[in-house]
Amino acid sequence: MESNLNILMNKRKNCIKFISSKEYDSTIKFSDFRNNLMILSASRSGSSLLFYILSQNQKIVALDGETTPYLNLLLKNRSDDQLNKDDALSFQKNKYFEQDLIFDIGKVVPNEEYSIFFSKKEYREKYSVDVLRRLILQQPQINWNIEKDLLTIQKILLSIVEKHSSFNILEFYLTLLNSFNIDHKGYDFQKPLKNKELVFKDKDIIEEIPFIFVKPKYFLSKEILKDHYFLMKTPSNIYRLPFWKQIFNKAKFNWIHLARNPASSINGLIDGWNSSSFQSYSPKEELNIKFNGKKILEKKWCFDLFPEWTRFIGKNLEDICLHQWKNSHQQIFKFLVQKKSFFIKFEDIIGDNKKIIFNELFKYFKLSNELNDDKLPIIQQSTKPMKFKWRNREKFILPLLKQREVSDLIDQLGYSSIIDDLSIKSNIKEDWI
Repeated sequence: MESNLNILMNKRKNCIKFISSKEYDSTIKFSDFRNNLMILSASRSGSSLLFYILSQNQKIVALDGETTPYLNLLLKNRSDDQLNKDDALSFQKNKYFEQDLIFDIGKVVPNEEYSIFFSKKEYREKYSVDVLRRLILQQPQINWNIEKDLLTIQKILLSIVEKHSSFNILEFYLTLLNSFNIDHKGYDFQKPLKNKELVFKDKDIIEEIPFIFVKPKYFLSKEILKDHYFLMKTPSNIYRLPFWKQIFNKAKFNWIHLARNPASSINGLIDGWNSSSFQSYSPKEELNIKFNGKKILEKKWCFDLFPEWTRFIGKNLEDICLHQWKNSHQQIFKFLVQKKSFFIKFEDIIGDNKKIIFNELFKYFKLSNELNDDKLPIIQQSTKPMKFKWRNREKFILPLLKQREVSDLIDQLGYSSIIDDLSIKSNIKEDWI
């Protein structure tokens, strides 16, 4: 009997058959990629916001989100997030993986070009295929009828475009989800999910909640890949760097090391574990993880599955979140030894000097400065944004930060003022994400 994952893979593959545009190049290979740009960070450090900003640049191509769902379609019985060069050699033999990942990479259509983009039938067709391929990952329990459902999506898309003379993605997704009787609660409508509001019922987790919206993208081409960066963002990729370097073995890798005030990062991880979002793994073991004396979600692990994670079964949640943050940055520093990289703090991304910081970043990677949004979006939130929100859990978080190994890492990242006077000396307006 064909496995559920194989069925999903075949359905995603069948969607591509409905692309009629001559712009689609099915011959693009991993070996055609020349410049990859990867954001390295711990989870809940603002990588989604940085990814959003950079993906708008017209010299960058990207996926809609993280790389993990593409791996989850093929990985079975994984024990942790580590993937090495030998794993990559196995993946390189799988023609499905290459076609599946590359098809979803493209250059994001700027808002001002929506009208022109959606006026063309072939682009509406492409966007409808992109949307359905993502829905198959997000809603694997639905028995998707590819031809019929693509027609439904195209009709909804055309009605939204004609109504607004452009494109409203939130209205499109609300209409789309209603049409297929899909619960909105798992999607990133810029409002947090309530605790225990939505829990995965399926054993196989392919894409984590909150589910992303697919952005309109132009077709990828070999010509574009000659002078564009391929932007990658997945915190757990810090355990897969040899894997990705082997997959894209003809590409030069460029690195951005993103950090965030550790108190806020750890607090964000605690928020995520206590919400219904970010469930990444369904272990066989009973986790028995508690926070503030109360048991949290059973049988679901959240965020990155670091090596030797089973040692933390039965531990307090704050200790797990500390290790997820600490181990991430230790791995990043270890990997970046003798490598060039651009270091940036999340607080600078949202601070008053963000235009100066991004000017330095764009200059470093020889990109045009295209930062236009003074008001940045709130992305992938687990609770409502609040200034210095971590102080609500001071009694749990501050003792963790005073551990010798942790305080040394905090100093290395440039956040020693937290330990010095329990304050954050910054011009942050809000403590986001």
